[in-house]
Amino acid sequence: MPYRFIFIVACLLIVGCSANREPNPVQLTLALESYASPQEVERRLGSIMLGSEVLEDTKKAPSDPRPPYHRVVIMVRGITDFNVPGSTRLTFFNERLSSVWFYPEDPEKYRKALQKRFGVDLGKSGDTRLSGGTVVRLATDYEGKSYVAFDDAVLNEEHNQWIRVNT
Repeated sequence: MPYRFIFIVACLLIVGCSANREPNPVQLTLALESYASPQEVERRLGSIMLGSEVLEDTKKAPSDPRPPYHRVVIMVRGITDFNVPGSTRLTFFNERLSSVWFYPEDPEKYRKALQKRFGVDLGKSGDTRLSGGTVVRLATDYEGKSYVAFDDAVLNEEHNQWIRVNT
């Protein structure tokens, strides 16, 4: 009987510890990985960040008892990815890079470059999961501009879960 109790406790500890383990970063684009801090991204992108613009900086009040919430969205213009010029939108959730949206000046050229690089047909829309866990999505924003989103599905789900549970 005591062995059964020890076995059950050990299983619960293993499951509990693995559930709280930080997932591995995924490769996004622009040689950036998810979970990078804003400071790491700034170092990686260098002087191109000088012309960046903060589009959103949302955080809860210090007196708010809910879990931490800090979302920052930054637009960087004059950047090139896969030899295609454009702009990029960086999203951080709780100080971790969760997605990179690239707005190519030539969307078709960029789509073809991605097809060649990753060996998958991204089509005109919809999600494609690349090896390593990156989710790539071709989309159009509210202004009608085409972009390609590179997302860490785990971090995006963590953000969505925070919203579901805490609002």
